[in-house]
Amino acid sequence: MADDDDDDQVATVSFNQDHGCFALAHRQGFVVYNTHPVELRVHRHFDQPVAMVAMLHRTNYLAVVGQDPPPATGQGIPKSVIHSHRVTIWDDLKRKPSLILDFDEPVKQVILSRVRIVVVLPRSVKVYAFSVPPKPLAAYDTSDNGHGLCDLSVASQQPVVAFPARQPGQVHLVDVSGEKSQCNRIIKAHKAPLRCLALNRSGTLVATASYTGTLIRVHSSQTGALVYEFRRGLDKAEVTSMKFSHNDKRLAVLSNKGTLHIFALESSVNRQHLLKRVSVPLPMPNYFNSTWSACCVTIEGAVGDEGTVGWSGDSVVIIWKRRRVWEQYAMVKEPGSQWFGDDVRWSVERIAWKRLTW
Repeated sequence: MADDDDDDQVATVSFNQDHGCFALAHRQGFVVYNTHPVELRVHRHFDQPVAMVAMLHRTNYLAVVGQDPPPATGQGIPKSVIHSHRVTIWDDLKRKPSLILDFDEPVKQVILSRVRIVVVLPRSVKVYAFSVPPKPLAAYDTSDNGHGLCDLSVASQQPVVAFPARQPGQVHLVDVSGEKSQCNRIIKAHKAPLRCLALNRSGTLVATASYTGTLIRVHSSQTGALVYEFRRGLDKAEVTSMKFSHNDKRLAVLSNKGTLHIFALESSVNRQHLLKRVSVPLPMPNYFNSTWSACCVTIEGAVGDEGTVGWSGDSVVIIWKRRRVWEQYAMVKEPGSQWFGDDVRWSVERIAWKRLTW
């Protein structure tokens, strides 16, 4: 068990664009692991604590943000210093900063593509060209976004950025392929403020969860239409991480209650309540009419920890911050059983795990 007070306490976990690698930021620097098979690839030390690291595929460029506010030197801050108001594009081949972006507020999230740098601040999102120097292209106001919610599609000629709109519960979608946004759509996803969102690789679907956490909604980013509505549960929970599989057939959802749900983007695989198929004379509660996950599991020891989900083929990978553990889960078909009126029951089983050390 990792010690919460040690110098390697993990601040954030992030996957690269194809989930083939993941990075952990901690008080002494950052580490990068190969996802499967899990193995340490990079270990870097810094003089300041690191709050987050964003990878650019498997290249030598990474975005690094510090944990602490900028020092009050009065004579300018050296570009070698990382802090919470600065995005440093780190060239790991040369072991030095390549680009610097400074802000008046703490940076909540950074996402990189080969041509764009997306920076998330507490109430705005800024888009830059990945150039020397970085060229500002657009800025968008958002609702309060302390969790730095934002996502960028990675397998599209027209990359789409999704982030909270100015009105709580709404999603703002922008095409950032050109110097001027070509798509500017706002989707009314929830009544409550957003807690989590995710785009699929092509940017055609956006999944959202509010702070209520009972419903997961998937909208078309092209039309704004509701494509799927899934019920995660009946009790309130915070959805802390959510990712589409690479083939868009599944959606993994992780909550702060330590429960992993896998929703199939094929309605026949997900569970339906038995009463939904029965003629009932009285009005039924909404949850009887809901589409539930194809399978779920409550992970032992996960309550109080924060996990980040990714995909390795058809299996789900979870990286846990506090315990510093890598886990792999797979869907297993169990024929001959009945649940909610279905002939086949699916379950989630842990098939591998490893403690992360560096």
